[in-house]
Amino acid sequence: MDDKLRFFTLKSLFQWNKDEGAKEKIFLPKLQRSFVWKTEQISNLWDSILRGFPIGSFLLAFNKENLSKELLDGQQR
Repeated sequence: MDDKLRFFTLKSLFQWNKDEGAKEKIFLPKLQRSFVWKTEQISNLWDSILRGFPIGSFLLAFNKENLSKELLDGQQR
């Protein structure tokens, strides 16, 4: 198993998505809790990101079987 800890900036994740031509997506695995954020909370998060405020971290797992990325932690904050 090739488990590696990697750090990405939001800019590098957006660039990855652009470079991959949106063939790959970030998925929510079935074990993750249901999405509960309201539209205003999502807007506030994007506002914080665009202003450069710290937002904490997200934990992604790379699924080698289907080459996807899964959001394991972060959506519930």
